[in-house]
Amino acid sequence: MVGTSASAPAAMGAGHCLVGEPRIHAPPPLQLPLLSLGTLGAQTVWSMDMAFAPPYLLDLGLSKSSMAAVFVAGPLSGLIVQPLIGSLADNSTSKYGRRRPFLAAATLICALSILLLGFAREVAAWFTTADSKGHQNLAILIGVVSVYLVDFSVNAVTALDRALMVDVATTEDQAEANAWAARLTGVGSVLSFLIGNLDLPKVAPRILGTTQIQIVSTLVCIILITTHVLVVLRVEEQVLAEARPQTSAKSKRLGLVAILSDLYTQARALPAPIIEIFKVQFFAQIGWFPILFYSTVWVGEIYKADVRLNGGKQSDHELFEQATRAGSHAFFWHAILSLVTSIVLPLVVPNPVLESHTHPVWFPNSSLLRKLRSLRERCPELPFWWPFASFVFFISMMGTYFAGLTKSVFLATWVVASPVLTAKQTT
Repeated sequence: MVGTSASAPAAMGAGHCLVGEPRIHAPPPLQLPLLSLGTLGAQTVWSMDMAFAPPYLLDLGLSKSSMAAVFVAGPLSGLIVQPLIGSLADNSTSKYGRRRPFLAAATLICALSILLLGFAREVAAWFTTADSKGHQNLAILIGVVSVYLVDFSVNAVTALDRALMVDVATTEDQAEANAWAARLTGVGSVLSFLIGNLDLPKVAPRILGTTQIQIVSTLVCIILITTHVLVVLRVEEQVLAEARPQTSAKSKRLGLVAILSDLYTQARALPAPIIEIFKVQFFAQIGWFPILFYSTVWVGEIYKADVRLNGGKQSDHELFEQATRAGSHAFFWHAILSLVTSIVLPLVVPNPVLESHTHPVWFPNSSLLRKLRSLRERCPELPFWWPFASFVFFISMMGTYFAGLTKSVFLATWVVASPVLTAKQTT
């Protein structure tokens, strides 16, 4: 189940070669799940960032107009960090491998950033008087900086998780590894929003924190570290070794310039189909941005309006906590649909690449599995699903008007949950 990816030699610079054999220290049925386990931990971070950070920053005092500038960190970090960390890791000659040292460092930075975000008020109180204007401003600054640190570090973690999968899994196992990554991503989403649906200050030990965001941050930090410790310790990768020593000190000094030049050259030489996919995803992400970073706030505001219209007497803090959980509840159903589609679609939608390669390990004699696979003969291929997915997304977004008009939390929840079908179909 493990081996060298066909793309690996292309990443090697002159005078380097890959040595050793990749291994996953687990029974064969668990090797691919273990290899992709890091995606579960990374997804819990993304889920927390989407569902809990926006209302939390508003609660700290950040204006809604400033939210867009803060959460542009997500796509900005993806644009900068993922190709940069990929190029750095490609050329790393660490004795522990190309990906795992960077993965361990990025995971640690991400975990500390998550805790800093959740405890922004408490950290600000170390330097200012509590409840003062200076304390509020410093807490907002810490929260904003934490969001940027989380987004940049989790993008690095995500890129390295994927790169490790490509390096270690054989070419024949790439599709199955990606399928496991999708399943575990769905599990991570469900787990995060299931945690967020609970009234955590009442049920969690005080050592984890005293507010919802503190406890969520602590639990997400634990999940992120645990999953990546298992990956780093149980997965071995090949090492990039120098076949001959560097002949010039100048080449070392120009390492960063060489990396940026290499990224530019690769971007200019992308195949035409990849350019077309980039265009589609570029405009798709413009539509997805408000869904990812404003849905919790939007559902929460509808929830608050509904409560007030029905004579609710909760305090502002209690209503904020309940509204945040309502937004998390919407994302929970989003995650449930994501998990279901990540399991069903790979079995139903025809895959023109390595269609004959299957793994008879997981439930090989399941009648349901055979029925799902038999649907491939009648199911359209991926090119059909892209325009269909765009139509579904359009219908879902039209629902925002009616949800706001009727102040229906149920309709708002469905609006947030249903676009996940389009996300799975277009990726």
